[in-house]
Amino acid sequence: MKHLKISNSKWTVKHLPALAAAVAVTLALAFTPRTVDDGFAQDPDTGDWIPLAPYTIGEDYECVDEGNCKYELPDTTSEVLDEGTFRWK
Repeated sequence: MKHLKISNSKWTVKHLPALAAAVAVTLALAFTPRTVDDGFAQDPDTGDWIPLAPYTIGEDYECVDEGNCKYELPDTTSEVLDEGTFRWK
């Protein structure tokens, strides 16, 4: 039965750049704030919740006047992300 050498320095040095890159990518993704314009809006006419991820504020919809326009979750008790009244453009 062969024994594996765990402390093979050639293996460690050879794979160190790949390991460093994997750690760097993981940390970058973990600490990067989300940039997608996600959230939910409540249609003022129907009361239905609209997922806003596929839409862009200013191009597809706008938040005008007063009120709460965009929420983090499809629930009026969740965090308000944008104020105003939701309106399609």
